[in-house]
Amino acid sequence: MRIHKEGYFLLTISAAMLLIINAALYFFVQNQILSVVFLIVSLVFYGIILQFFRNPQRDISYFDNRAVYAPA
Repeated sequence: MRIHKEGYFLLTISAAMLLIINAALYFFVQNQILSVVFLIVSLVFYGIILQFFRNPQRDISYFDNRAVYAPA
């Protein structure tokens, strides 16, 4: 899976922020179940951000100079 070049910065910053928040919850909150639940929610959230910045390879099997090709 390729990632779009503009997404690297946001993915790095969001991973660092989620890592710091999860580490703080793990060490400072007495309820370990809450920190595990927040870790799962953080991983799902990061997966959604990662899915947004993916850049799949698209093969165009039919080529026409007069046609407009859109990714959506």
